[in-house]
Amino acid sequence: VIKIDPITRRPKVKVYFTPEGQPKGDALVTYLKPESVELAVKLLDETSLRLVAPGAVMRVQPAKFEQKGEQYVPKDTTEIRKAARQAARNQDVLFGWHEVS
Repeated sequence: VIKIDPITRRPKVKVYFTPEGQPKGDALVTYLKPESVELAVKLLDETSLRLVAPGAVMRVQPAKFEQKGEQYVPKDTTEIRKAARQAARNQDVLFGWHEVS
């Protein structure tokens, strides 16, 4: 299950583009649970993209994060955390086994 951005309420998928505005051919997809990442790699890695680019093969792998620069500078995430908590509550309702009143 792809994670929903708490602010935009859209799936967290980022496609990278060249300076000219053309897709580079890679993207970042954020999943709700770590198990979804493992499943995506298992099911989608080396899948044919015959509808988009005949003969092309999609590569899927877990992201590797690295710090840029020498010092970590945290962002002010107050609003993001607030929206993320609300989104988590909404997702709990969607994926929970309890009855909704």
